[in-house]
Amino acid sequence: MLTDSRQRIDYVCALAIALFFPLAPRHPPLTMLSVLGLIGVYYLWFARQYWLLALSILLALVGTLMWRGTAAGIVLISGMVVPAMVMAFVRGKGFGATTAVVAGTVFPAIAIAVNYEFFARMLQFLGVELRQMALTSQMPGAYTLQQQSLVIDTINGLADKLPYYFPAAILLLIVAMFGVSVLIGNYLVHTAGFFARPISEFSLWKLPEWLVIPLGVAVIMVLTNQSALAIIGWNALLFFAALYSICGLSLLEYVLRTRRFPTAAKIAIYLFLFLTQVVAGIVLPLVALLDSKFDFRKIRAKQLG
Repeated sequence: MLTDSRQRIDYVCALAIALFFPLAPRHPPLTMLSVLGLIGVYYLWFARQYWLLALSILLALVGTLMWRGTAAGIVLISGMVVPAMVMAFVRGKGFGATTAVVAGTVFPAIAIAVNYEFFARMLQFLGVELRQMALTSQMPGAYTLQQQSLVIDTINGLADKLPYYFPAAILLLIVAMFGVSVLIGNYLVHTAGFFARPISEFSLWKLPEWLVIPLGVAVIMVLTNQSALAIIGWNALLFFAALYSICGLSLLEYVLRTRRFPTAAKIAIYLFLFLTQVVAGIVLPLVALLDSKFDFRKIRAKQLG
């Protein structure tokens, strides 16, 4: 019975790889379907179905090359297939989900850094297009001069800042996709009867202490006078701020749960954090950073890594 279940999961995962990897870049609104391909690679690697995995990847690569060309094929291998294999390998060695996701994110991060100039030019072109659309649209007749000026200033500010913060935004999207892939992939692994280190519930999420090293490097890069290094540093800080904010919320949820706060109080606290995002964006990452060192929960929290 278990063998039949495993075979069904094997074939479904192989189909997901062969179908959704080529389909996602062909239709940008379907990009998130790449998660299904990531899950397939993660599971088949974990289940050691290497021949089936290789065949499904080959089919996905052929479809991608036919529909989107060589560049898309390179992105498929370096940005999806290899990271999913790395995450499965790291999890198979007994490490937590965060370590797996961070390890998988290394490859896309390097690709973004290497091709940053290309992305920057592309975003600058997008900014020019946005400005042109605003000037040639029906805006002059629909808005007052003051409103027109405000819209143009907003577009200019967005266009100028996009190249600087684009890498962090893309990395956060990648982390979200990889995280979902590991969570669902881990479920499939357990369903198929394979052993994998359990992923802890949200209130026990905790970032590893060693992440303070790349965080410190990012701070140093921001403090340099080199504009290129400063841009990389700011993107890294935004990326780490998001990760530490999530784990700060985890610690808050743990406190609220163990102290048995009433539901109304929980809603009020989370609403306050939502409405005061500047405060939350400082306090939550700072608390999570300290927790990675001192473990305020006084437990050996099953880390995301």
